[in-house]
Amino acid sequence: MQVEPVDALRAAIEAAWKDAPYPGDRHVSAGYDNEDLVRSELMGKHWRDVKPEFAKPFAYGDNLELLEPAALAFFLPAFLLLDVDSGDMPLVNLLAPRPKEFRTRDNLEAFWARVDVLTEEQKRVVARLFAYWRTRDWISDREWDAIVEYWEPYLEPGANTR
Repeated sequence: MQVEPVDALRAAIEAAWKDAPYPGDRHVSAGYDNEDLVRSELMGKHWRDVKPEFAKPFAYGDNLELLEPAALAFFLPAFLLLDVDSGDMPLVNLLAPRPKEFRTRDNLEAFWARVDVLTEEQKRVVARLFAYWRTRDWISDREWDAIVEYWEPYLEPGANTR
């Protein structure tokens, strides 16, 4: 499989989210411990205005998981664009179902809530990004199996092979 150029992925991310509507301030929430940070860094802002110095540390722990699904869907491209050429952020954990041995009803429902709000075009772009990370060996076999379980319909033909 040919490796997709990073610039093409960046352009696809920007195109898929170019008309995404702001979810409204009431949806920009990430739990009590994060409210002040979210209010200052995300509330009322466009995803293009998210600062890397905020986004990179915010992506770790359960911060992104605590964003309401509508807010995560809106701000996701900011995180994808920062991580497209490194695969460092735990976005696979957020956007793929957990491996079967770690799956619970609660974490599966949380996964569905996060991905159901994405458009079909956005889902295709996320799948392309996963396939790119797979070609770079940034995704383990176990993670890939979980990714394919949901994202296979959005993957390009042949993307689920090494």
